[in-house]
Amino acid sequence: MINHGKTYFPTEQSASCQNARVPPSHVNEKRPIGAEKAASKGAQATHPDPLLKGEEPLNKGMRLRDSSEFRTVYDHGKRYDGNLMTVFVYPNTLGRHRFGITASRKTASSAVQRNRMKRLLRESFRLSRFQLAELCVHYDWVLNAKRSLLKVKLIAPLQNFQGVVARVADEEPHAIGGEKQQHS
Repeated sequence: MINHGKTYFPTEQSASCQNARVPPSHVNEKRPIGAEKAASKGAQATHPDPLLKGEEPLNKGMRLRDSSEFRTVYDHGKRYDGNLMTVFVYPNTLGRHRFGITASRKTASSAVQRNRMKRLLRESFRLSRFQLAELCVHYDWVLNAKRSLLKVKLIAPLQNFQGVVARVADEEPHAIGGEKQQHS
C-alpha cells in the first residue's frame, strides 16, 4: 500500500514544460490581420443556401393563440389534406395571415419529435411569405402535423405547404368581378 500523504510532488515545473502551451512565434505569421474579427461572426455570416438565410422572424401577431381561434378555423374553415400535413384555412379581416400549429401525441409520442414537427411547419410557413402575400384574401391557417413529417427534411414540408397555398389561390375569388382565375 502506498502512503500518498508523505509523497513529494514538486510545485515548480521543469524548464521544458513551462512554455508548453505557448505556440512558437512563427505559427500565426500567415494569418491575415483582422481574421479574428471575421471568424467570430459565426451565424451572422450569409449562407449560400437561400432557405437558410436569415429572414424576418415570425412575430407574435402572426400566431393563433387562443383555443377559440383554433376552434373557429376548424369549425368554419376549409380543410386541405397533404401527405405531410393537414391544413385548415379560414378567411380573416385582420389584414395579415395568421397561423397555428399542432402536433398531437398521437402523431409522435416524444416531445422532441413533436417539437421538430412544429419547427418544420413553422419554417414552411415563414418561407412561404411571398407566396402568401400574393393571395387576395388574408387567412388564418392551422397546420396539423402528420406522422410522415418525421421522416423528411425541410424541403418536403415547404413544397407540401406551398402546394396547399396554390390550391387556396386557385379556389379564392379574385377582386376582378368575383371570378376565379385559373392557374396553369
